[in-house]
Order: sequence, then C-alpha cells, then structure tokens
Amino acid sequence: MSGANLRARLAEIRQQIASLEAQMASLRSEEELVARDLGALVYPVLTLPNDVVSEIFIQYVNGLPKGSPLCLLWVCRSWREVALSTCRLWTRFWRFDSKSNQHLVDALTLRLAQSGSLPLDLGASLPPAPWNGADAFFAGGGGRWRYAHLGFGHTFICNLYLLLPCSTRARAHCL
Repeated sequence: MSGANLRARLAEIRQQIASLEAQMASLRSEEELVARDLGALVYPVLTLPNDVVSEIFIQYVNGLPKGSPLCLLWVCRSWREVALSTCRLWTRFWRFDSKSNQHLVDALTLRLAQSGSLPLDLGASLPPAPWNGADAFFAGGGGRWRYAHLGFGHTFICNLYLLLPCSTRARAHCL
C-alpha cells in the first residue's frame, strides 16, 4: 500500500472509532437513565412485613407434596434472608435421590440447624451402606423427630426406630 492509501485508511478507522465512541456515550447516558428508573421501582411484595412474608412462605411450602423452601432462596436477597430466618420452613426433609449417605447426613445436619428446635419430618431412601456415626446423628435430633419415613434396610430401620423418642410418636416405614 502507498502512503496516501495508508493515510486514507487511517482516517477511515479514526472516523469509525469516533462514530462508535459517540454511540457508546449515547448508550451510557441511556443506561444511567434506565438504571435510575429501575432503582426507583417499588415491588409491593417487598413492602410486606417479614412476619407476613414468612407466613406466605410457610403456606407455599406446605402446599407442595414434598415441600422444599430452597426455591425461595433464589428469588432475591430479601426473600433469602426471610426464608433462612424462618425455622418453620425447614422442618420437613424429603430426599430420595442422594448420591451418597454422607451427602444425606450433611444435608440433614444443615436442616437440623436451620429448623431451630422445632419437630422434624424426615423422608429418605438410600441403599444400605456403612453409616459412620449415623446412629449418633439420628439420636442427636433428640425429641425433635416427629415423623420418619426411611428406606435403609430392615436392620437400620429397627435401630433407628429404637432411637426415636416415643413422645414424638414417630413412625418408621421400610420402603
């Protein structure tokens, strides 16, 4: 390419860059306006008191066959905070697809903490496998086991049933 051609090409490139920069400036201004308008929006559900939102969440989860409040954690920060602070949301645990016994014990340990001191309903099914300390784990629930529907083999069910406090009228079933 000759010098004249190169200078012409450079001028074209600079003109395109200037045009794109003008477009970017326009888009940035529009972005600021849209972000400001979005920030000014008020969602009526977010103006409800937390105790009302908690009760709505409880009714929602209780209406599900194997109710899990996990989906409530993904909506927004406010809903996550309300859901995590509402112990009654975490009293039912149904897990029939765990990959390992340890995964189930970890999930149950978390559920024990999230549910405060409220009675628990448990449903789970896993193939028989070594349960290092499982007896201690289930006994650790104290008088909190209200209902247990478990499928870990007859021996484990019998042992677990003996660990469940009679005062909770817990029922254990083999799947």
